[in-house]
Amino acid sequence: MNLTDLASIGALINGLAVLASLIYLNMQTRQTVKNQQSLMQHGRATQLIDWLQYIAAPDMQQIMIGGNEGKLSVPEFASYNSIIWSMLIAYENNFVQHREGMLDDRQYAATTGSFRFQCSLPGFRANWMLLRTTFDAGFVSYVDKLIETTPVRTKISEKTHAQWLARAATDAATAGAREH
Repeated sequence: MNLTDLASIGALINGLAVLASLIYLNMQTRQTVKNQQSLMQHGRATQLIDWLQYIAAPDMQQIMIGGNEGKLSVPEFASYNSIIWSMLIAYENNFVQHREGMLDDRQYAATTGSFRFQCSLPGFRANWMLLRTTFDAGFVSYVDKLIETTPVRTKISEKTHAQWLARAATDAATAGAREH
């Protein structure tokens, strides 16, 4: 074996080492992406849980119900406006993350469903018109289109409550029938 053969073997080993390094780097990059997506999903879940617990407080319930129907006093409106503004900031964050490819379509679809519901409420729609100039132009176009294509729903809390009562009564009756 001469020097040229040894150099060729060395170059081959070097090439294999580079290839192995690239494969390892690719695996690490994929794992990092998965970890990042997991952290983002966890952050979104935490944000939503905190939000739902906040608006479930007794004093906030009346503000949300009245605000969604467009029936608030001036101090209640001030609270509702801040609540909706913070909600819109969270939705805008999801919109931007999706636009930049950091939030996948499946996760974004869940956000869109929830947001479409909000866009059906008269008080939310009215509040959007007051706040829309404070948001990203792409988000403004998106929300304007969503509001335009979403029918208005009124008395949603009362209707949902009635549906809940009917379902609970049906389930209780079914369970009672099975027990006998």
